[in-house]
Amino acid sequence: MNLLELIKLLNMNYSGSLDEYGFFMELIDRCIGEDKQNPFSGIDKDTVERGIRGQNGLSKAKLKKVNQFREVGRLAKYIEEKYPEDKIYLMESQIKLQVPDFNPDEADFSYPCEDLFFQLLDVYINTTNKRSKKKQESTALSPDDITLMTESPVQQPVVQQFVQNQFNISQTGNGINIGHADTIEIRDGKVVTLK
Repeated sequence: MNLLELIKLLNMNYSGSLDEYGFFMELIDRCIGEDKQNPFSGIDKDTVERGIRGQNGLSKAKLKKVNQFREVGRLAKYIEEKYPEDKIYLMESQIKLQVPDFNPDEADFSYPCEDLFFQLLDVYINTTNKRSKKKQESTALSPDDITLMTESPVQQPVVQQFVQNQFNISQTGNGINIGHADTIEIRDGKVVTLK
């Protein structure tokens, strides 16, 4: 289970009449102190709704503020007030399908749910967004771009390897795509000169 799935579960079982956006804003308000401003209050409704649905993701910077403004027990009290017993039982059953060790002491659902919410919030904040990673493109290097290293930063035996012939050299990960060369010198697994 992840944070967005828990928010959707809480929203589906909510006994009030708020729409998706209104519910999320109320949920966040109930996670933070009364004297703190909801970090999502300045964001467009459509953006928040797409984030909840997982289309864009929720702002990690805003969620970090939610975590900073967190007031222990406030979300648990909200769950106790807004969810009837049958909905609580249903939600607990659904959570246990994905998180088998959820609430092993069979305590009141609201506090374990609050703990799970903030655990999932921490995981969500600390995961890397695959979309935000920049694609690495390989760039062609000319022989002038390659310089001989005179010192090795790590004390390892130097292995020299000379290759005679024409090769089409490509190396992924650091963007090397050399092209043709007659002589290549490799030290410590790196191409250091081309001729």
